[in-house]
Amino acid sequence: MRIKRIELSDYRNYESVDLRPSGNAVIVSGENAVGKTNLLESIYICAVGKSPRINLDKNLIRWGCDHFYIKITIQKKYRDHTIEVYLDEKNKKKIAVNGLPLTKMGDLMGVLNVIYFSPDELKLVKASPAERRRFMDISLCQQNPSYYYALSRYNKILAQRNKLLKSGLSARELNETLPLWDKQMASEGAIIAKQRYDYICSLATSAADYNDKISNGDGVLRVGYESQVFSVKCESVEQFFLDKLAKARAKDIESACSSVGIQHDDVKIFLGDTDLRKFGSQGQQRTAVLSIKLAEIDAITQRTGEKPVLLLDDVLSELDEGRVKALMRAVKSAQTFITCTEYDVNDESETVGSQTILSTNGKINLLYKE
Repeated sequence: MRIKRIELSDYRNYESVDLRPSGNAVIVSGENAVGKTNLLESIYICAVGKSPRINLDKNLIRWGCDHFYIKITIQKKYRDHTIEVYLDEKNKKKIAVNGLPLTKMGDLMGVLNVIYFSPDELKLVKASPAERRRFMDISLCQQNPSYYYALSRYNKILAQRNKLLKSGLSARELNETLPLWDKQMASEGAIIAKQRYDYICSLATSAADYNDKISNGDGVLRVGYESQVFSVKCESVEQFFLDKLAKARAKDIESACSSVGIQHDDVKIFLGDTDLRKFGSQGQQRTAVLSIKLAEIDAITQRTGEKPVLLLDDVLSELDEGRVKALMRAVKSAQTFITCTEYDVNDESETVGSQTILSTNGKINLLYKE
């Protein structure tokens, strides 16, 4: 999978861009606040439909304009695809794939697979469980649109269940009504939990291998799925989930909140017997995140048959020389966009590709290296 062309109009600080990437690596170099991250963000939006940085789409429109437009052309094994994202003057977002408008966001998933790696992602281990759930969800949604739809349905059911718990109905009325919602919640949640478990299992071995190489045998990295409502010992995840909801019903009615569900899932990350989420050093945590991200590349490649596009946003300055070299070796066969303030292409010319971009004040200048 490769991006052949990026076209931007009135997006962020870019008035107009028509970029045709070449080589395995596209190095976006420039001073701070000139738009390097904006370029990577536009690629990410075409993959998952939203920005990794902000929630309001209108903030992506160039100052003084009333719309933005992004078009990306992708080369895949069997054919090329185009993705267009347009936000109009009424802040209504429209997305089209191969010229056909999408009516469901799930239809975008998997057209373009990306892995986004920024300084914030380096906090994956020590951040809250919500960030680790987000990591699983973004990766799985891109690999399997059915996961996206199951997650969307689950979130709507959860919102309705919580609304019901806060409705002021009596305990008797809630006990009569909640089982109907619990059945739906367990049905969708079981689909999500099983896919999360399988995915984390597929990452674990590869992540341990990468960690061993990068850390020179500092310890065995153990990555696992942590859930209230999933057990490999039970034949029916849905029934296990239902039983948990039934046991927690009185507590939920009293607290007016759903205390059980995949919304409380987490990813266990241990180095030997040490829980890196709580007790790891900064170096151990960063090595673990890097190892998990590299394992994510392998997992997506195996599941889809296509290498994802890698977006490395200002992470080289956050890593020491050994980790940078490990990262460059691992990504050499995938198309990789790298932002940095300074980069000597000769340092890693064997592992990265052939194109350098200089970004200045919302303009793109190409500096080619054979």
